[in-house]
Amino acid sequence: MESTLDTAQVASHWAKTKSTSNWWTNRLARRMYNFHVCGKLLPDPAAGIRDLIRQTVTTPLRKGISVGCGTGVKEIELIKSGVVDLIEGYDLAPGRIKIAKQKAVDAGVADKAVFHCANAFDIHTNPTFDLVYWDNALHHMPDVKAAVQWSHSVLNDGGVFAMDEYVGPNRFLIEDAELEYVNRVRATVPDRHFLKPNASGESYSKKVTRESLAKTIEKDPSEAVDAGATLPAIREIFPDAVIKPTGGMIFFIALNGLYSSFRTDEDMHLLRVLLMLDHEATLSGTLQTLYGAAVAIKK
Repeated sequence: MESTLDTAQVASHWAKTKSTSNWWTNRLARRMYNFHVCGKLLPDPAAGIRDLIRQTVTTPLRKGISVGCGTGVKEIELIKSGVVDLIEGYDLAPGRIKIAKQKAVDAGVADKAVFHCANAFDIHTNPTFDLVYWDNALHHMPDVKAAVQWSHSVLNDGGVFAMDEYVGPNRFLIEDAELEYVNRVRATVPDRHFLKPNASGESYSKKVTRESLAKTIEKDPSEAVDAGATLPAIREIFPDAVIKPTGGMIFFIALNGLYSSFRTDEDMHLLRVLLMLDHEATLSGTLQTLYGAAVAIKK
């Protein structure tokens, strides 16, 4: 698959990127997200997509591949949970692959979770795998449809395509009406939740603004470059795919930066209501989904 991005620049960005506090750091948000994926309130990141795979196939898959595996945490969990017997993880950032290899050693699965600092598209072109796994990496592909088509091409017949991703507008450029909705929701959150946790007395903004395209590209040239093509591509290439829209306008945008402030029972009740509103507004079509999970079998 051809890439229009500077892979060296992308690799350099991800070598420096560190995790920040967001919805995936919050236990309740993770549990509710996983519920919308698999129907179970599972607390661990990516537990929902793993369970959805198990609901789709009842026996362990023999060999899998993950593109954009980062530090390999989720790929190792695929092995430990029995979803797949062997997985190859690929990433362009050498530092992340070094960490992934060590994590596999520490978990005792270095012979089953094998990591490579390389471009998987250059190496694999024929049916080889029983699982192609994407977890927050597909939306970094410059041509998402080509990446989904490649996934289909390297799957054996009966193999599983699985993804859990940002699937919203390219470069996070949501519509004006959606931004207005997001800010109406954010305005209902009590002032105390906007205080930054570093004891500096600073506060997060009460209003979400749309980041400029230039700023998004400067931060990460691969960020959501073709994300809007994700669901249409899956429906075309895997027409029988099970697709689970999981929302995100509220949990990803309206509540951005605020999760560490939800501590008390009262706080958690408010957070639960807001997360439920997100999902209901998504299912009703009031808001488009920004995230989604999908599983499909190659026929």
